[in-house]
Amino acid sequence: MLKKLSAVALTVLLGISSIGYPVDAKETKAGALPPKEQFATVDELKSFDTDDNDGDIDPAKVYFGKDKQQWWIAGSQSTDSMTLFAASSLATGVEFNPIYISNGMQAYSRDWGCTYTGLTNVDSPGDVGLNHYGGSPLRNTTLKELETSCFSDTERSLMNDTTIYTNDMTCYDYMNNRGWSHLFTHDKYFTQDKLYLAYSDEIFHGEGSDTSITVGGNRAEDLTGGLRIDSKYCESVGAEFWLRAPDTTAADPTNAMTVKSMGSTYGWVPWSLEARNTAAVVPAFEFNLSSVLFASAAPAATSDGALTLADTAGDGAFTLRYSADDLGYDLGYALHTDDKSAIAVRNVPEGTCLVAQNSEGAYAKRITNEKEVTAAEMQLDSFENCEVWLERTDEEQRITYAAKAQYGVIIEVAFNESVEITSDNGIQIIPSGTPIEPITLEGHDFNQLGFYILKGYADKIEGLNGLTATEEETDNGIVVTLAGTPNGNVNITLPTGEPKGSQQPPKVTGGIGKKINGTTTAMEYAMIVPRDPYYSCSDGSTEAVTFGKCYVRFKKTPTLNASDWTEVDLIAPTYTISANESSLKFDTKNEGYSTDGLSKTVTITNTGNSTVTLLSPTSQSYDVSLSPTELAPSETAVLTVTPTAGLTNGTYEETIKVETTERTTANIDVSFKVNGALNVSLTPSATEIIEGQTVTLTAHAQGGSGQYTYVWYANDAEDNTLQGNEVTVSPTVTTTYKVVITDTIEDKSATATITVIPKNYDLEVTGNFTFDQKHIGYEGVSANCFTIENIGNVDVTNIQAALIGANADVFTLDTAEMQDTLVPTGAASFTVKTNAGLGAGTYTAQVQITGDTGISKTFEISFTVENHDYGEWKSDETGHWQECSICNEKTEVTAHTYGDWVVTKPATATEDGSREKICSMCGDKVVKAIPATGSTGEPTKPQTDIPQTGDVSHSYLWFSLMAAGVLFIIMLMRRKMKKEKE
Repeated sequence: MLKKLSAVALTVLLGISSIGYPVDAKETKAGALPPKEQFATVDELKSFDTDDNDGDIDPAKVYFGKDKQQWWIAGSQSTDSMTLFAASSLATGVEFNPIYISNGMQAYSRDWGCTYTGLTNVDSPGDVGLNHYGGSPLRNTTLKELETSCFSDTERSLMNDTTIYTNDMTCYDYMNNRGWSHLFTHDKYFTQDKLYLAYSDEIFHGEGSDTSITVGGNRAEDLTGGLRIDSKYCESVGAEFWLRAPDTTAADPTNAMTVKSMGSTYGWVPWSLEARNTAAVVPAFEFNLSSVLFASAAPAATSDGALTLADTAGDGAFTLRYSADDLGYDLGYALHTDDKSAIAVRNVPEGTCLVAQNSEGAYAKRITNEKEVTAAEMQLDSFENCEVWLERTDEEQRITYAAKAQYGVIIEVAFNESVEITSDNGIQIIPSGTPIEPITLEGHDFNQLGFYILKGYADKIEGLNGLTATEEETDNGIVVTLAGTPNGNVNITLPTGEPKGSQQPPKVTGGIGKKINGTTTAMEYAMIVPRDPYYSCSDGSTEAVTFGKCYVRFKKTPTLNASDWTEVDLIAPTYTISANESSLKFDTKNEGYSTDGLSKTVTITNTGNSTVTLLSPTSQSYDVSLSPTELAPSETAVLTVTPTAGLTNGTYEETIKVETTERTTANIDVSFKVNGALNVSLTPSATEIIEGQTVTLTAHAQGGSGQYTYVWYANDAEDNTLQGNEVTVSPTVTTTYKVVITDTIEDKSATATITVIPKNYDLEVTGNFTFDQKHIGYEGVSANCFTIENIGNVDVTNIQAALIGANADVFTLDTAEMQDTLVPTGAASFTVKTNAGLGAGTYTAQVQITGDTGISKTFEISFTVENHDYGEWKSDETGHWQECSICNEKTEVTAHTYGDWVVTKPATATEDGSREKICSMCGDKVVKAIPATGSTGEPTKPQTDIPQTGDVSHSYLWFSLMAAGVLFIIMLMRRKMKKEKE
């Protein structure tokens, strides 16, 4: 198998590729070397630019990206890069910033990745204009999307980030006043992107204006200090396109700068456009040249024939060729012959093309299995003055890999299956007259069928062409070294080596442990066959690196193959143990349980091949013991497990680990459930009953398993008629009941005593047994209410009330609202009313209350009617009478019975006298005046028909009327009070 070119030899060769070597003179029709406009080295690529004011006009373009996008070479700002400016738009109809805000300002965001240089006290502004390039969707969306859509992964890896500064005409410190009328504060910020827009600091203002734009890195102090692009290089775009600068000629934060055509008079000039309008996107970027080998006006070759050269400053562009070696792409190699008539090719992948280019054109030959390509095959007289290279294009990544043809001699030493080139440099290309890198040869060992080199092998090697072959005896046998300076190309076919002899497999044994018995230093072992690593053995025995299958053989020697393997078992000591029970489940208990008889045991067995020491196991909820603790293989120990006393309600699950000192284990899962304590109680619906009544006994159980059975006892005798947790009983004597509750785990009991009380029938009647006294002639009488209450302990039924006695007929009994049945403490009411119109006297009767239970209650009622109580006589002018002091009733009015007149004062001549008469019954007095006589004679006889002036009979009349009114009012008030009392 052919080996790759030596890296060292190739490096030397690349360094001297431009050195000429003497060849026989021969007249050819070959042209001159191609000019840099058709074939450009990396340094020549960097010399092109778009600045026609520097004294040289050196424009050129390169293809890069999707759809053979063309880019102007704007120039170079570093040793390993150049800056490219798109010769046509990558996108059209794009808004700089589609947002509309009335004052043209927007909030600044740190997410834009802009770094300001001149703000005071702050590191970023508050608001910025809509023409802010750093925050524009054109930068943050459109250009980022173009990086992905227009370039392959490999192409993007060749695009450097560029630091560019941009003016912000609208930037002002957010601590200042805001608003449309503010004074703009200019500041600069920088961004770092792959694709970015070109720059200009002012719009076109007529004749004399600088119409150029700039790309590439700049400084805050010199924003236009990048690489100049003259306006004529913008013509190829064909449409107005955006710049990244704001329009600083007016205080309008919505206008950004563009480049547009002003016709044939002024050409393409910087201009201004509102950010919401649309224009084309023509970016620039810095291209990394570190992997570029050269560029050619010839397109990438895919087949045989002439290649049409592109006009790299016109409608075409350079096709870049990338170093296959630098990018890890193997194209084989091509080598000039000394007479320049042919190119030797080796290890060239199928589909690769050999390309030759001179001033006359470029030609391609697709390599299949050729070893040499002549000039004639490529329509050339000679390869002199030609750039020659191998190339192949990755269409998906749009990368053309290339390797230039070299000058020198080729060394080819072909190994065979018996002899190998251990220096791995059997193919070398070196400059003529220089020594080769030494090549070492050894016998080839593989698959137990090795070869070795016999003494005298070096003398059998032919075709050395100036090289020397020397032999050296080593531990691995003879090693041959080829060295020296060749006289020309060297092509050696190595002689066959000698097959090695065989060895019998070793007789070794294993056992428990890592020791291999019966080994010698001539042996080696491996734990995996037939792979490395191999380990050397010792004399006597060998400690292996690990346990398991081990493979031992005799090592190979310079003349003997290694023997076959002997398989040996290295048995690892085992310390395993097992348990005859993997889980223990204890019977469920209630709180307060006893641990007697609760223990369980597990047998632990040593299942390993070595004695084990058992460690004392531990547990949180169980008492554990283990005996014995030292076990030989197959011996057993007993593990005793008991739930700890006093555990409360819950389930106790854990794994008890029985562990050896060798950290082997046997695990037993244990589980013990503790219910809450079983609590029982007995609740009677009553603790006292009346003979004949029933009582409900309810047994309550809580805790335990929750599954309960009930057994009932009456005065210690089991009563099978009582079932369940609730029973009804009707004892005739005081009885103690007991219930025994079992929950499948334990039983508990509770008692209740029911006291039986004999029946008691008794009624009590309450009320006003004496009716209010009435005056003779009374009319309406209110009834008295009586209440019957059951003061016994049993119901009284069919209750009736009746009037009996001598005066029963003067009373009226009303039992319409009276209940006829009374429970204990129950009450019923009835009324008794006296009849009207009774004469004076006292009346009595009895009320008899009876019931079906034989009960009878009798009580007496009484009613008194009193006679009139007449007072003194009363009179008026018509007669006299008497009135009752109780009811004000009058006696019949009778005429007065007067006696004779009696003179009480005789009349005189000057003074009247008086006379009177008195009723003999009531004492009514009539007084009359006796007129004066008018003389000294006898007094005149008094007139009898005219009352005297001092007559008081009318005063008595009015006084009597007033007294009668007062008595009437008192009588009414007494009646009212009596009714209220009733």
